[in-house]
Amino acid sequence: MIAVIADDFTGAAEIGGLGLLYGYKTAIVTEVKALENIDLLIIATEMRAFDSEKAVQESEKITKELLKLNPEFIYKKIDSVLRGNIGVEIKAQLKASEKSRALVIPANPILNRIINNGIYYIDGKPLIESKFVNDLVFKAKSSKVLDIIGRIDDLSITSVSHNGKLPEKGLLIGNTLNINDLKEWAKKIDAETLPCGAAGFFDAILEKRSNIKENYDDTSFDDNKNTLYICGSNFPISKQAVLDARAKGHVVVSMPDSIYNNRLYNQELIDQWSDEIIQKYKSNKKIIVSVLQQPGINTIRGGQIKNILGLLVKSILNTIAIDELFIEGGSTAYIITQKLEINAFFPIQSLAPGVARMRVENKKGLCLTVKPGSYVWPKSIWKFN
Repeated sequence: MIAVIADDFTGAAEIGGLGLLYGYKTAIVTEVKALENIDLLIIATEMRAFDSEKAVQESEKITKELLKLNPEFIYKKIDSVLRGNIGVEIKAQLKASEKSRALVIPANPILNRIINNGIYYIDGKPLIESKFVNDLVFKAKSSKVLDIIGRIDDLSITSVSHNGKLPEKGLLIGNTLNINDLKEWAKKIDAETLPCGAAGFFDAILEKRSNIKENYDDTSFDDNKNTLYICGSNFPISKQAVLDARAKGHVVVSMPDSIYNNRLYNQELIDQWSDEIIQKYKSNKKIIVSVLQQPGINTIRGGQIKNILGLLVKSILNTIAIDELFIEGGSTAYIITQKLEINAFFPIQSLAPGVARMRVENKKGLCLTVKPGSYVWPKSIWKFN
């Protein structure tokens, strides 16, 4: 069994989708537990949203729990643009696993995200000139990978290339320009090395294991199913897609101002919003829920928005049957699934890079599909164009 620790929910789903394509029996769980007949066990966490102290504790705890299951190796799935508490989490995982170095390959050339001479580029532009510079939680302040990771006590951090001699200790961040570089980095993994990175590196590692990779399955879904879209991403491309859908006459229910501009919101207001959505299912099968307002003085905070969306989805599902639930954003997906008390997910369809459809534990008939906020929904899912 291969084990993966993912620092957010969509990252876990993305790895799960890859496992499915390579023929691995895959499970995603929110707490470590042994499962029979599973080849790939992925732990979905919220570490990216934690403060550094809590992230360290979580990283060490999960690593120790996974080691008791004797996995072939543990892969640390991180954000491809290095958002989060990556350095301290890796240090904690190295200590818990008694390894001397971590090889960190965050770049994903398929998405035009590369690292050249220690500089991160997206679509040919340095990171600080990309769409990620305005991230509300993790604002990019440098394009240099060493600056992004920052200094970590007692841990050397180096920018390296695969054709040079690699240090035997520390955190090594690999320059990666293309798919071939990913394959070369996959050859560098040994018993003393902790592999860390984005989905592209994990893909290269699975390919090196000589498994045959299937094609992505973008088969369209049944239009007669009750479908709920939760669009909580702040990325402009995601918000614009929702605005375009509304302009073309599709059902978009935005968060009421009575909640959005009220930090003292209560369950009664959420239930009223839920009732509005449930009424619309009497004449519609597909409903988009979004947050489209511009922030104001009394606007609720990002964490509150996610919590409200979680309570909303729970209220809806307690009243009517939803067949397909689509969520964008890892933190949003994690909170919603926690509110629904779902702790295990089993990928059944890998639609596109980063987009996985899953059967869920203890919710018969419900399928969950998630994607990162910066990604675009496949046409088979987003039928509002």
